Order: sequence, then C-alpha cells, then structure tokens
Amino acid sequence: MKPRVARLILLVPMVFIVGCDASQFTVNGVQTETVTADDITIDSDALTSNLALMTPQSSVRLGQKLGASLIGGFRKPDRAVLLKELPPGFGSGFNSVGWESPERTVSMVGREDDLVLALDAWNSISQEKHDDILTRYTFVYGEPMNKIEGRTAKYAFWNSGSVRLMICTVPETKDTYTVTTVLGLATLMDRLRMNVDSAQRDVAAADEMVKTATAEAPAK
Repeated sequence: MKPRVARLILLVPMVFIVGCDASQFTVNGVQTETVTADDITIDSDALTSNLALMTPQSSVRLGQKLGASLIGGFRKPDRAVLLKELPPGFGSGFNSVGWESPERTVSMVGREDDLVLALDAWNSISQEKHDDILTRYTFVYGEPMNKIEGRTAKYAFWNSGSVRLMICTVPETKDTYTVTTVLGLATLMDRLRMNVDSAQRDVAAADEMVKTATAEAPAK
C-alpha cells in the first residue's frame, strides 16, 4: 500500500504530521474499521443530491458509473500513474479507479460499478489555487454547514440528505497547502472518520502536539 494513498484517504492532521500505520488503518490511536459493500446502500437521496466533486471543466456525482468518472478535469494526465489498489478501509464488493502525479491524486471508489466516494487531492498548491477551490464550492453551495479551523488543519463540510462533501486544508509551508476534497455517502464517510466529530478531535490533538513540540523546542 502506498503511504501517500493511505495518508489521503485517512484525511486527518495527525497523518500529515506524524504518519500512521496504514496496514492497520490506525489514526491517532483509533482503528478504522474496514467497510464492505454490504454495509452501505445508495438510496434515492444520494442519486438526486446536488452535491458533486467539481473541477472548472467537469463534475462527478454519486451513483454514476465508475468507468465514466475519470472525465474532463479528472482525466488522467499522460505522466500520472494509475492507481490499481483500493484505498485503506475498503473491503469486499468495492472497486476503484484513479491516478496520482507529484501534484495531484484522484481516486474514485464504487460499490461494484456505482460511485460511492470520490477524492481529489492537490499537493503543494499556492494560496491562490487554494482559494479558487474553496470559492468553486461556496459559489455553488453557499457557506459550509460546518467548519473546523485549527493551526494544523481546516475542514469544511456540506451535507445533502445521505451525501456529504468535505474539504480538508493542511498548510505545508507558509505559502503552500495540501487540499483534499471528498464526496461520499455520509454513512461511508462516518465509517472512515470523515465527519465533523472526528475532524474536531483530530485537529485538537494535532494542534496540541504542535503546541507541545514548539514549547519543548530549544531556543535558537
């Protein structure tokens, strides 16, 4: 399992700061339970939700066919590498398609061939590009229903029926960010700890770790 893919799908600040054991799906001392296709249902709310994973060129929604998800702005660039493994946390009955490059990772997961989770992650992007991504979603959906803002990460959440949209922003340097956007069934994202409660706990823990490390660092 590639460490970067594990880091992306777990999506919590502790992963970015101190790493995690992807083989056990543990984050901040919590083991993430493997989900099987029998655990989730794509209901009518999911199929009619207006929430989507978007680029300036295209969008994808839950329930569409997995084989048709890597289109437009999600199409694989020539120099990107195909992702053939399921991300951590997914068990039997799921399939995935995706790719990664040094700048970006796109991963689409389907219950068989029906899209149930879509991820788009950018690495080391500028403040301007970061703002463009957030503005794209707030323009269409309005202000997030929930926000968590800490020193180590910021989260934004939108919900529509059984569907959830989440954006996680992690500062890399003073001027660059990792921005990961995930669209998925709310029940599935809950199982993967992609929800408000988990984000609050993880940001608080990561902020405390940084505060402690800063206090203990020798003065220059």
